[in-house]
Amino acid sequence: MGQIYSNPMQVLAEAQPGDIIQFERGWNQSHCGIYAGNGKVIHPSVEDCDRRQRGPPRVIESNFSDLLQDRKAKINNHFDQKTKPLPSDEILKRTRGYNFGKYYWNSTSNHFAAEC
Repeated sequence: MGQIYSNPMQVLAEAQPGDIIQFERGWNQSHCGIYAGNGKVIHPSVEDCDRRQRGPPRVIESNFSDLLQDRKAKINNHFDQKTKPLPSDEILKRTRGYNFGKYYWNSTSNHFAAEC
């Protein structure tokens, strides 16, 4: 699953902790996060960051429905075909402790999800 955007409630029903959830954003853009369970998604956010200092995004946990914003979503675990995924508890641990490092300006939510 994950090749096409699906009914959001179907995605939420099928998602397992550690799955990459990709949210459609229009204009061929998307936002990715890691499903944490109980309707929560862990993802990078620049909201509430001090834009004057241009610091790295913060990793936050949001409700699936808040990220959806009347758009579509999909489970996108495409890396599972290339490498064996880590156990979900390890993925969630890496996600919550993710460090963007000094090259954060070149990182996207897609990089975040893939590296966790």
